[in-house]
Amino acid sequence: MADTFHIDRRIAKDKDIQRVYQFELLIPNIGDLLQDDFTFRCRTASIPGRGNEVISSFFLGQERFYPGRPQWGGNQLTVEVEEYEDQRGLQAVNSWNQFMFDADPQGINPGAALAPNRAALTRDISLFMYKYNGEKLPKKVIFYNTWLETVGDVALSYNTSESVKYSLQFRWDYWLIKDS
Repeated sequence: MADTFHIDRRIAKDKDIQRVYQFELLIPNIGDLLQDDFTFRCRTASIPGRGNEVISSFFLGQERFYPGRPQWGGNQLTVEVEEYEDQRGLQAVNSWNQFMFDADPQGINPGAALAPNRAALTRDISLFMYKYNGEKLPKKVIFYNTWLETVGDVALSYNTSESVKYSLQFRWDYWLIKDS
């Protein structure tokens, strides 16, 4: 007991803290919706919260509480990504959007979805996190039945030499933490 009383001795035994440094978003089968997986390098991402619905009952005149159905933090994932010089990221999300709704008047089926059903529109996307030294962390977050809700504005400016970046907002059913 005495050797763990001081905070500096307890910290010495703990692992290094996880830093918010590097993460990637893997979207399977998105490149023209064939068998191409695409990985976005994310500048920002936020893992949504998870809670449980409260169930209450009465027993012997006392109110008791129990965990109920899971509640997912808004069912939205927003990430800010950096574009590559070949514009493959923008091409990939545009092809996914076109698959969900063909907005091209000269398209295959203008004004309609090109997908035969909801399952063909959604993907199970993975958010990978990395250690400060670039090594992949042992766990990833998988967002199930995800579809692309919004592609944010792509700001282009002649005055700066910053990278081209934009946000992607996804809608999903639920998420779980799995092995990388």
